[in-house]
Amino acid sequence: MKKSIIFILVLVFCFSLSACGCKHEWDSKTGKCKICGEECSHEWNAKKGKCSVCGLECRHEHGTSESVPCSICGYTFESVITNDVIGAETTFYRFPAFWSNTDCPEQGTIETLNYQTSVYDEVYDKYVLVYLPYGYDPADTSKKYNVVYFQHGNNSTIDIIMTGKCLKEIDNMFYYTDIEPVIIVNTTFYYAMNSAGPAADYFEEGSGEFIFDREIINDILPAVESHYNTYAASGSKEDLIASRDHRAFTGYSRGGMCTWNVLNTCFEYFKWYSPMSGNDRGPGGSWTDEDSFNRIRNTIESHSDLDYFIFAASGGSEDAVALRQQMAYYMSQNYFSYGKDPSANNLYYSLADYNHGDPWTPHYYYNSLQVFFK
Repeated sequence: MKKSIIFILVLVFCFSLSACGCKHEWDSKTGKCKICGEECSHEWNAKKGKCSVCGLECRHEHGTSESVPCSICGYTFESVITNDVIGAETTFYRFPAFWSNTDCPEQGTIETLNYQTSVYDEVYDKYVLVYLPYGYDPADTSKKYNVVYFQHGNNSTIDIIMTGKCLKEIDNMFYYTDIEPVIIVNTTFYYAMNSAGPAADYFEEGSGEFIFDREIINDILPAVESHYNTYAASGSKEDLIASRDHRAFTGYSRGGMCTWNVLNTCFEYFKWYSPMSGNDRGPGGSWTDEDSFNRIRNTIESHSDLDYFIFAASGGSEDAVALRQQMAYYMSQNYFSYGKDPSANNLYYSLADYNHGDPWTPHYYYNSLQVFFK
């Protein structure tokens, strides 16, 4: 009898260790035992979005914002929803806070791509910073990537979202969700790569024309799209236009204003636009919302065969007030199809409750990239 009891206790002890006999030491980054390599079966904590046993953060499968909470762990993504700003619902989804301070298990790389521009009165040697997502292989030309161009704001630098927590957030966004990884090209409108110097994003004196588009079309796009594995067959004008469905232009603050101008001057080259915390204001801020609307409408109607999508975004009540007012005016014209389905809609506005600052860009990307390239 005693032997039977001892035998049973031994069995219980063995099972308490594990089926393989290992007293597991879990790796919270991989979800596997550091000793035997066994993978944790996971007991998900819906409040934290991580496994209670091994500490692994869930790679949330939610696809689009509307499918929250996560179908794996039950984590609910916090949101900011307003209904009283533009006459329609605006939704902004937050990503998990740990993305901002946790190194991603699969990190992208950043390259500098040099180019020369001669579209102005002087010749300038410039460069773009190019984020390549984890797994990008220059030799694998069969794998093509969509490209998101980002223009920083006033007095910022070209690397503003390519360092620190911003870079962590971008890496983690691609790792923990099913948002398709993209190439992110960071541009600058400063002639000499100097945030204290003159810039090309303002309107040219005399002609009143926006001039940064010349550099984008003639120099930046050909250099980038012919060098990396994009959907453009080459850097020629014809091939760049043919691949516009796979290209977005985005910008924050003054870069957001620049984005509106790119929409109106480079419409053939980009299908997707995300102006963040910056309105369409014209030379010296002289345009009314009606002026801006009429310019955009003329651009769209002169390219009636081309689809487009505008995903505007901004923060709290004191951030980019002019953009809030402008979006309300656009909605009052009953011209755009509002919503987040690119097959049926062409305009959406996502309102967060943040203050003003370029580093919020990855937070807005988490929302816009759930819509772009669908």
